[in-house]
Amino acid sequence: MKDLDAVKAAIVLVTTLLGSGGALGLWKLFTSDFLKPYREDQADLRSRLIAAEERADRADEKAQKADEKADEAVAATRKCEEREAHLRVALIAAGIDVGETP
Repeated sequence: MKDLDAVKAAIVLVTTLLGSGGALGLWKLFTSDFLKPYREDQADLRSRLIAAEERADRADEKAQKADEKADEAVAATRKCEEREAHLRVALIAAGIDVGETP
C-alpha cells in the first residue's frame, strides 16, 4: 500500500509540475524576457526620434538658405533703388523731366 501511495504521489507530482505548467510554466516565466516588448518599443521610438532630428536639421538648413537668398534679394533691390536714384539725379541735372517719384 505504501508503494501505491508513493506511485500516486509521483503521478500527482509529475502531473502537477508538467501538466498544468507548474514548474515548467514558472521556469518559462522567470527565464523569459518579459521586458522585450518594452525594449523593442523604446528602440523603435529612438530610431524615429533620430530620423525626426535629421529631418529637422535638414529643414533648418533649408530655412537658412532661404534666409540668405532673401537677404541677397533685399540687397539687390536696394542697389537697384540706389542706381535709380542716381540716374534720376543725373537726368534732372541734365534738364530731363523724369516725372514724379514713385
